[in-house]
Amino acid sequence: MPLDAIPASAPRAAAETALRELDDALTAHGITLPSLSVDGHALRVGLRPLLELGRVNLGTAKQLTDILNAAASSSR
Repeated sequence: MPLDAIPASAPRAAAETALRELDDALTAHGITLPSLSVDGHALRVGLRPLLELGRVNLGTAKQLTDILNAAASSSR
């Protein structure tokens, strides 16, 4: 979602939608980010909505890298 498409009155809803969409996409590839969440601090202090991706183990990092590289290769 482009930043200019986020309604100023609904940053939490936009962040939660982005969170669900990202989680669904990751799940479709067999990836789980246990710490995936909406960054409540950013919302409380009036920053743009942020998602906390959290820490990942090396296997998950490798899996993400492979998927991103495959997507980049197929779009060329």
